Amino acid sequence: MTIKNLKNFFIGYYSLIKSINISNENEKERILIEVLKYLPNNRMAIHTLAKLSYENKDWISSMRYWDILFENGKLSLTDFLHYSRAAYFNQDINKSLKILKIADKKFPNSEEIIKDISNVYYEIGDYEEYLKYYKVLVNDLSCEISSETYLKLGDVYQKLNLLNDAEECLKSGIKAYPQVEKLYYKLAEVLMLKRDLATAINLLENECPINSREISLFISVLYKISGDHLKANSVFDTLCNQEVAQEAEQYRKYLLFDNGESRIEFYKCLTETTSIIVTFDSINMEWDANPFAFKILREHNLDILAVRKRKKKTYQQDLTQNDFFKIASPILSGYTDKMAYGFSLGAYSALYFASLLNCRILALSPRLSIHPIYGRTKIIPQFKMEHNIELPNNTTISPIVVFDPKNALDNKYIRESVLTSFPNSILIETPYIGHGVAPQLLKMGLLKKFVIDFINMATPSYDREKAKIYSTTYYVNLGTECLNRNKLHWALNLADKAIERSPKDIHAIKLKIKVLIKMDNYKEAAVFTKKAIQKKPNTLDIRLYLIDIYIKMGEIEKARLETTSAQNKFKKNKSITKRQHQLTSLS
Repeated sequence: MTIKNLKNFFIGYYSLIKSINISNENEKERILIEVLKYLPNNRMAIHTLAKLSYENKDWISSMRYWDILFENGKLSLTDFLHYSRAAYFNQDINKSLKILKIADKKFPNSEEIIKDISNVYYEIGDYEEYLKYYKVLVNDLSCEISSETYLKLGDVYQKLNLLNDAEECLKSGIKAYPQVEKLYYKLAEVLMLKRDLATAINLLENECPINSREISLFISVLYKISGDHLKANSVFDTLCNQEVAQEAEQYRKYLLFDNGESRIEFYKCLTETTSIIVTFDSINMEWDANPFAFKILREHNLDILAVRKRKKKTYQQDLTQNDFFKIASPILSGYTDKMAYGFSLGAYSALYFASLLNCRILALSPRLSIHPIYGRTKIIPQFKMEHNIELPNNTTISPIVVFDPKNALDNKYIRESVLTSFPNSILIETPYIGHGVAPQLLKMGLLKKFVIDFINMATPSYDREKAKIYSTTYYVNLGTECLNRNKLHWALNLADKAIERSPKDIHAIKLKIKVLIKMDNYKEAAVFTKKAIQKKPNTLDIRLYLIDIYIKMGEIEKARLETTSAQNKFKKNKSITKRQHQLTSLS
């Protein structure tokens, strides 16, 4: 069969597919792929495959075919929608938006295109752009607004802290869709953020036509956060007495406060409880993740009030004691056991905020690195201290403070500030495990027991002899102190124990190198450091140690070769340049 006849055969074969109903989609796809082997630029076959892949939710294949069609010719409005949605469902949001922007220019004022663009902007959190396209839909195209759009718009206004606009939008939504429960629920959330609790309660109790379990639970929470605990408990008791299905998620989350940088969230346990714990985010946490210690705390019968941060590496100076007190005080007044818990920045915050409400406090290595007296020298100038310099004085409570007394910064803060403000503090010392008390206790398998003991009103205990065998950090910190005191054989032994536990621990490796150098054992130091480079090829410090060792050994050519190797890998670097100058002076 000639090529021409072959092409005609497959053109006929393809026409047959188009003219009859082939129910087996896989067979249809197989035939079309065969067609493309001989007619690689056949637009009809590619287009059909693009649609087939889209319908089968094979987003990657669909995008591949749409890419070809887009490069080689025009796409219809529907094609553009399928093309962008395939990219969106394949998690390529930027590409989806780019396709929609092109489609918007080719098909101006298309309701479907503009809706998709606004939805993408909503998903990526660009709420200003979402509003811009929403206004095109409503003002320019006079589109009908669905109940879902009212909900989304109310949520956007809320996220932009335009609470009055959110309230008016959701009221309009309720007027248009009076039977949609979610609109009442969302409006109550907005009213709760505005602290208009009486209106929120009236809305759900008297205006909402549906009395679902979620609405009843929300009413109970609104009474609780307003301080009317008798009414809150009455509504909740009625709810608990109803026969309900067992739920995997035993908490409901309610946003009580949001100033753009800090949030206060309430996690209501779906069983009766008289205990609440206030948690505070540590320095590397942000509010899109679960609150501090949520995994441990959710296993217990507790309500949780979580103080959150929007960004990592921020110090929550935007949250005032007055704002915290205004939100937390009415809630906590209804519990017989009030607790607070935090690590590092979170531990400082527990002392600074929760002590105002006489909570029992578990503070793991409290620290505020920007504190002008007790902070870190390099960090202090970078941030403005907005909180009071002194912690609140409270002789009533006895916070449990867990810290490493060998850590100079933490020890000074506890001795001079924490104990001054809380003279009845219970101190639990964890020597040589460093500032990271929480992660170290976790590695040792002790953190959960510390928390459970605290919840059960027992004082946690730390057995140094049992705990140290599980901590690489303990050996490194103790070894470092031995090195500083020139107890070199002890330091080397501790470095070896740390490396035995964690062969790739960078701190243990560096400790051993420093000890060997201090012992003038350059030959062994060189051998060990070369092996360490194999384990940690991307760590510049280890390479610099090897260069320094060769210089001390007088092996200048080896030092020069290592310097060149380091420069090739790590490019221009001040530390490498310094050693290059040093080697030049030795030539």
